[in-house]
Amino acid sequence: MCLARLTRWISSSEPRSRQIRRPGFTIVELLTVIAVIGVLIGLLLPAVQAAREAARKATCRNNIRQLALAIVAHHDAKTHFPYGGWGRGWVGIPAQGCEKNQPGGWIYNTLPQLEQWALHELGGSDLASPEMNAAYSERLQTALPVLNCPTRRPLSLWTVSKGYAVEPKPYGLVRSTGRTDYAINGGASKVFSFTGPPSLQEGATAQWWEVNGSATLNVTDITGISHLRQAVSMRNIEDGTSHTYLVGEKHLRVDFYETGMSPGDDNSPFAGYSLNTHRFTAETIFGNEIRYFRPLRDGDEGSTAVFPFARFGSAHPSTFEMAFCDASVRSVAYEIRAEVHGRLGHRADGNTGN
Repeated sequence: MCLARLTRWISSSEPRSRQIRRPGFTIVELLTVIAVIGVLIGLLLPAVQAAREAARKATCRNNIRQLALAIVAHHDAKTHFPYGGWGRGWVGIPAQGCEKNQPGGWIYNTLPQLEQWALHELGGSDLASPEMNAAYSERLQTALPVLNCPTRRPLSLWTVSKGYAVEPKPYGLVRSTGRTDYAINGGASKVFSFTGPPSLQEGATAQWWEVNGSATLNVTDITGISHLRQAVSMRNIEDGTSHTYLVGEKHLRVDFYETGMSPGDDNSPFAGYSLNTHRFTAETIFGNEIRYFRPLRDGDEGSTAVFPFARFGSAHPSTFEMAFCDASVRSVAYEIRAEVHGRLGHRADGNTGN
């Protein structure tokens, strides 16, 4: 017993240099490891962000494909592309058909082809006024995933302009609505915003439209696919369906994403003709002079851009998505020549955009 105690005492009395050290990290080694991890995260982060953007863009591209197929299906059923509606102050009315007498625009008119028949039929003509208001408001406050680009903003309801909050006719009163990040091709001319007629009765008469200046349009006046109270058929696309824009992404100022302050993003997708649902590639000025609109990346509108709220574009960094009248979808670079882009929006200028 004494020998064992002596052995333990001798062992505990040995110099520290002769004792066994346990493995560990010095501060320098720990800092080095942290630095290496930080570098690796810095290298991986752009790749992760790029992968996420690729997924978001794929979703956006699929949305445009669905819209293009719905528009073409509408044409196959009605022998014409969807009409543009009466103006931003109107909403779709189920009993008004799908042509000149329909106040709602192209998105409202294609709801059946988007498998949204119940949404299209909200607010039938047999409801009393309070019920009508509730039904129309329900539609206005519906946000559809197929109309949302996830790169730009999440699917949600967003504030409308103060003017639009009291505009929708004949029913509905809302302070926020869903949005559309996509617009149909209005062509290369006749860029304007329009509220619409003061009543359903006046809007149903040709005389009212004949005396309202810029609102007087014939099919020959528009160079795109859909416009105010107008739409064209496949036979009107003289440049070929694979060389004419149908529907695509629209430009929007970044600081207006949520505010409803942009003239091209301040009302419901189910409203009539407006810059919210129609975009343009050029306009005719001073007789036959053409001013081409190059597409814009969100945030790149600049102070000199004419009608930035009337242009195509997107929140994607290098390209935006456009569907053509044959329902094909292509990525278009922002650097596309303005004239080429402008002519692709014109269905019958004798140029295929090459």
